[in-house]
Amino acid sequence: MQPLALTGTYATIAAIIFGALLGFILIRSELAWRKTFIDQFSMKNSQLFKTLFFSMAVGVMLFYALKLAGVVHLNIRANFFWGSALGGMICAAGAVFCGQVPSTAVASMGAGRIYAIWVFAGMMIALPFVQLISKFMTQTIYQWPKPANYAERLDQCFTGSNVFLTFSVVSLVLCLFFGFIQSGKSGGGKGGGKKGDSE
Repeated sequence: MQPLALTGTYATIAAIIFGALLGFILIRSELAWRKTFIDQFSMKNSQLFKTLFFSMAVGVMLFYALKLAGVVHLNIRANFFWGSALGGMICAAGAVFCGQVPSTAVASMGAGRIYAIWVFAGMMIALPFVQLISKFMTQTIYQWPKPANYAERLDQCFTGSNVFLTFSVVSLVLCLFFGFIQSGKSGGGKGGGKKGDSE
């Protein structure tokens, strides 16, 4: 039983509603703007990390509550250590270089930011490229030996604790940490952080 597994017209309607809601949130939180990413990576503004970690804290606990209620189910796919590590580094480099991630690029385009077109075009080009190198990845990266017992070591970190609650609390602490950093910077200097907000 999969209560949220929608198909046909219902799936399309749900996608439109959730997509519009996500776009609205990205615009209102200013995460769709390239400047927000640039300011975060240059440590001028912590809005990106604050929103990210707060969303993770709330989202993890919401998912856990829905899991307990039987509304959603875990669907864990096989993962490959080096594929995840290299993919994460490439994704981070792309975010730094472009000042966007896929969801924010789409939201930027919807809000009329023309510069997001080339980011979106790059993502579209990446899709067939991944298909071209998939065989190479299967024969190389997916076969590389992973660090010994790394999964067991991670499991030991959460022994006797609720991994959902732990992850949520850590995310909330990081959210407060970056909020503290930003408030500290805004309080220093003349005019606080108002100048950056008005640009």
